[in-house]
Order: sequence, then structure tokens, then C-alpha cells
Amino acid sequence: MVASVTPIDQHEQRSPWHIGPLTLVPPAPYAESALALQRSGLGGPLPLPSLQKFPPPTGWSGAGALYPSGADVAAWTEDTPAANVGLRLADGVKGIDVDAYGDKEGASTLAAAEATLGALPPTFMSTSRHDGVSGIRLFRAPADTVLVSTLGAAGYGPHVEMVQPTHRYVVAPPSIHPEGREYRWVGPDGVDLLPGEVPSVDDLPELPPAWVAGLAVDAERADVGREVLAPLDTWPAAAATDPYVVQVCAGIATDIPRGDWHAWTFSTACRLAAAARLGLITRADLSASHRVVVARLRTARSSRSSGEEPEREAARCWRDAVERTARMTVEQARISLGIREAPAPTTATATAEDAPAADQLDEVVAGFWRARPCLAHIHQFAHARMVSPWALLGVVMARAVAAAPPTLVLPATVGGYGSLNLFVALVGESGGGKGAAEAAARDAVVLATEVESASVGSGEGIGHLYAHREKGGVVRDRTSVLFTVPEVDTLTALGSRQGATLLPQLRSAWSGEALGFAYADPTKRLPIEGHTYRMAVVLGVQPGRAAGLLEDSDGGTPQRFVWLPVTDPTIPAEPVAEPEPLSVALPRMLPSSRYVMRVCDTAVQRIRAARLARARGEGDPLDGHALFCRLKVAAALALLEEREIVTDEDWRLADVVMRVSHLTRAGVAAHLRSQSERANVARGKAEGARAAVAAEAVADHTAQRVGRVLVRHLRNHGEQSRNDLRKRLPGRDRPHYDEALARLESAGLVSVTETEHGERLALAEVDP
Repeated sequence: MVASVTPIDQHEQRSPWHIGPLTLVPPAPYAESALALQRSGLGGPLPLPSLQKFPPPTGWSGAGALYPSGADVAAWTEDTPAANVGLRLADGVKGIDVDAYGDKEGASTLAAAEATLGALPPTFMSTSRHDGVSGIRLFRAPADTVLVSTLGAAGYGPHVEMVQPTHRYVVAPPSIHPEGREYRWVGPDGVDLLPGEVPSVDDLPELPPAWVAGLAVDAERADVGREVLAPLDTWPAAAATDPYVVQVCAGIATDIPRGDWHAWTFSTACRLAAAARLGLITRADLSASHRVVVARLRTARSSRSSGEEPEREAARCWRDAVERTARMTVEQARISLGIREAPAPTTATATAEDAPAADQLDEVVAGFWRARPCLAHIHQFAHARMVSPWALLGVVMARAVAAAPPTLVLPATVGGYGSLNLFVALVGESGGGKGAAEAAARDAVVLATEVESASVGSGEGIGHLYAHREKGGVVRDRTSVLFTVPEVDTLTALGSRQGATLLPQLRSAWSGEALGFAYADPTKRLPIEGHTYRMAVVLGVQPGRAAGLLEDSDGGTPQRFVWLPVTDPTIPAEPVAEPEPLSVALPRMLPSSRYVMRVCDTAVQRIRAARLARARGEGDPLDGHALFCRLKVAAALALLEEREIVTDEDWRLADVVMRVSHLTRAGVAAHLRSQSERANVARGKAEGARAAVAAEAVADHTAQRVGRVLVRHLRNHGEQSRNDLRKRLPGRDRPHYDEALARLESAGLVSVTETEHGERLALAEVDP
């Protein structure tokens, strides 16, 4: 219990500047109280501008925001000791803010509410005034309770507002009011607490049940309009909340990428709509979740210079989510929420960032396809058409990027702006399904912008697909081309010709750099400026034919591709229902303006760290390509969600795609090594056979020559012993003595006679 000590004069206004004997010490409200407030259990102390009540630090207030840790508070204490204190109340703590000064009618409003709901128990109050009424009274209340935002909304009158974890915060003592007054804590007995003392959550009285029941927002009084609720009338009604929905709704408060409010709102709406589609969610669930969304957006809007009203934005996201969900099958809705018919395996599911090994990737991949309705749609459509979901996704991403305007770029995290231009390699044997995946992609996802395709030619010819030259100068014909190359042989053959420029031009295009060549004759020049064109490439790769592409790794060409398999062992034998095509509207932008996609801090920090390591000579030189390629994939996934913002979830999902890409490319390299080893073995066998024949011929020739020498010695010197005859041969021929003599004996040219001194060799007598 906090001790109540009466100062000499509890109504005496303390000066915000404490005058000591020799020095004038400025106030330090945050440093004086933040740690004590952190320990009190009342909530999280946030630093506010000195002598101000607003704004709080971005991302730390409103629904779903994180509470500061002890380390956060310690850092703020050191960095901003003079800051005012904004106390974001803990879940289970409510504040009733009464304004009863000037022409404010808070006192009469509070009296009217107490006349109906009963008197409020005495409690602790934060205030900078001395009228005995104005201030924020604190009470405990059941966790997750959401009250009306004002007593006026409940019909009691103006100037009394509710302070809740999802809405507003308490300006806590000893903050300094903009008008110079110091905030103080007043105890239940009306006596000020001593400077430095703070109440504890355990000291707060409970908000009376009548007040909770009378002010709680139920389904009928929620900020969800009838238009927003209407689609639920055609979907199964849930009598009670499914346990899974508890997790879905909990995700609203914990799974928020900071600053990315629209993307979070739409993603949340999609999850809730899928739960409603399956009949797992009640109207009360939806209403409560929708209130959290609106409150979160209202808080976010306070730090934005523009944006539509939170209620309208939330309603629009809900309608869009319902429209998408209505096109789903029940199975797709289940997949989008991660619900399986069979019990989930007991093995813990690894996340993509945990760097799973190849044999652990299956669980991560399964989670990938369940992560979003769009991905669930692609997965089902691929199985319905009996093609690889990865190959289908690769083509869909390439088409989405090709349809995006070239003025949409990635931020200049390292160097200049980054291009969305994306290269995809579909890996499989001939007839494995590369063409089928391309055809299915056009039907699976319908883009509002037409995508123009072309085959690849020479490096010089790339620019001619975007522009041509007339007498008046260069005339642009198009800004976007999707290059399709069915066989990798075509690319490597064109790139390996003497003086070929195709591969260098493709590498430049991947980065969005300028295209064209500086011919001496200016009439032949066809310059295409950087970031004024869009290019996507879909390349078919047979593993045995990929050597030419992989051999250009020094130039970085293979590292710029996303390698995805056209085979999928999980394609079911039984037919799969084909979902309706998914329509995606990509952003429309002015052709003369540049638009920079917003990228989550996680991606930016990872890219900057890798760049710093490479700049110091510590990192892998190929990391730059890998992370930039991952960012392009994340951007493509965002475009499929009709967003121009790369979120943490996009970055995590892109990591899964890149891991599949790495394994696929490694498989191609392993196939080539195996192929080379088999060829070497066959070549070695052939060479060995040739060597054996040659050796046999040489040996035969030598034996014949030594045999002739032995005959000559026997003819000239007569009968000899075996040892004497051997000694008559030069050293180089002695190894062949036995074979040559055996041949002479077999042919009957040498006879062997047994004597008392051993065997004697002589030329045989030949019949005339």
C-alpha cells in the first residue's frame, strides 16, 4: 500500500523548477518516475515531448502496440530524462478522465452516470488541477473488456472519456502541463502522494460491475456498420467461439508490423473473414476484433499527415477481404488459417528465419502455402492443373512484376534505387511441366494490366523491344516485357557467341540500369534510361543443360535467378477442385513520377548489415545478390496482396522461397557434377581399353624381338643353360626373357635337354 503523507499545504502549487542553494535544476519527470511506474503494474511509461502531452513515440501506443521493457525504459531514462510521462495502461486497467474546469461539464456527466450505475469507489487520480474533480481516475476491470470511448456515447453527457490500453494514455506525474502546472497523484482520501511515490495496480479498486456492464461495447453497439456485418448473414453462424479463433484474434494484438497499418488491417480482415467463412467466429468476436482494428488505426493516424478515417479504412479492408474470401472454397479458407483435417505433427514447426535443413523444410513449406489466401489459391490451382505450385508461383510473381509500372522502385538502401525486375528459372526435365506452369499461371491469377511477352535475342535486341529510332529521335514503344525462354540452351548459346552482350545486358536489366550501347554512329544509339522499363524473365532449365548458365557465376548471372522446381511429389492422384481465378489489381501510377516501396525495418537492417560486412571484406560477395533477390521476391508477394509495402511477413515468406531456390539450384549443380563424373568414368574406361590394347601390342612386339635375339645367340654359341642365355640379354630385355623363351618352346624352335648339370637349351633340329 502506498503511504499517504500530507504535505505542509497539499494545495500549494509546486514550481516545475526546483531552486537549490546554488543551482537551478530543470525538472526530469521521466527519469524521476519511469522505473517506479514500470514496477507498479499500471502499464508502460512512454516518453512524451518535454512540457507537452503529445505525441507518444511511434508504434508504442494504441491497440496491438508493444509495452516497453525494462531495457527500453532504462534507455529512455538516459536519453530523454526531461520528457513528460505517458502511461499506457495495462490490460485490466481503465481510466475515467473527467474534465470539470471552465465550461467543461464533466462533473455533471459523472454525477448522471453515478445516479444510474452507482457511485464509483474512491481511487487514485492523476491531475494537474485543484478543483477536486478534474483528472483521470484509475480502476481495475476484467481483462479484454472494451468500454465505450466516452460517457456521451452511453447517453450521460459530455467531457468524460475512457482511457484504455487501446485508446489514449495517462499523462502521469511528475509531468509538466503545457501551461506550467505539475501533475501529481491524488490518493483515494484526496491527499497528494509524496513526490516519487506511485500507486500500485493492486491498490486500485475494481470498476463496479454495473459500470462494466453498462459501458461495455457489445455486438450491436460496436463500431461495425451494418454494411460490414451483412456478408456474415450468408455464411455459417457460430454459436460460440472456436478455440482457434482465440488465436486468430490474439494475432491482432501481437502480430503487427510497425508503421504498416493498412497491410496489417487487410491481413487481419482476411484472417477474420476466413474464420467467418468457416463458421468459427461469432458476431461478438468480429465486433470486438473490429474495434481493436479501428482503435489501432485511430492511434496510427495521429502520427500520419494524411489518410482516410480509421472506420472507413477498416470497413474497406473488411469488404475487400470478404470479397476475396467469398471466392474461396472451404478447404482454401482452412488452409489460409492453417487448419488441417488431420492432427498437426508433434515435431515443432521451424520458421524460415531458423535456417532449416533440407529435411526440415517440408513443415516450413506447408506453413508457407497456408500463410495467405493468395498462396493457398495458387497451391490449390496448381494441384488442380497438375503442375508444381512453386513453378506456378514463380510465373505468377514474374507476371505481377512485369505488370507493375517501372516507376515503382525499391528504396535506395545501398547505392541507388532498386529495381523490381525479376528473373525466374523453372527447373525440370524436358516435358516436366514448364510450359504447363506458364499456361496455368495466366488462368490462376488475372492481372488488371496486360502483360506483353517476347522471346529473348541478342543483347543489342533487348532495347529494340522497348523503343525504336525515327528521324526525330528515340520513340518508346512499351515500358514492360515478360521474356520467356523455354530452353536454357537458347540463352547460353546466344550468350556464348564471340562478342555476345546478352548476359551482361540481362545483368544490367536485373538491377534496372540503363540499357543500350554507345555506337560511334549516333543514329544507331538506342538508349533506355534506368528505371524507365520493366523486365521479367521466365527461363526453362533442364538440369543437364544448365552448365553454360552456372559457369557464368563469376559474372553473377545464375545468382540473379530464383530457381524453382517444376516437379512436386505432393500432387494428389485424385482430381482437385479448381478454384475461380484470382483477380489482382496492381498499383496505377503516373508515368512521370517515381514511387518508392516502403520496406520493413527487418529487411533494411539485414541488407545494411550484409553490405557493411562485405565492405569490410568479411562477408560473402554473393550475399548482395541473394538478399536483393529475396527483397524482389518479397516485393512481388506484396504486389499479389495489392500492396506497395514490404512487410515483415513478406520478408519471412520470401526467405522460404529463396531457400527452395537455393536447394533447387544446388540440385542442378549436383546433377551436373554427377553427369560429369559418369562421363569421366566412361571416358576413363574407353581410354583404359585403348591403353590395354596398345600395351598388349607393345608387349607382343617386344617378345618377338627378344625371341629373335635368343635364337641368334643359340645359333652363334650353341647349347646353353637357361641362366647363361638370360645373361646374354641386355638389362632392358631381361624382363621379357621368360615370355619370349616360352613362345620359342611352344613354336618348337628351341629344345630342352635334361643333363646331370641341369637343363640345356639349344636350337631344335628342323625337318627338311
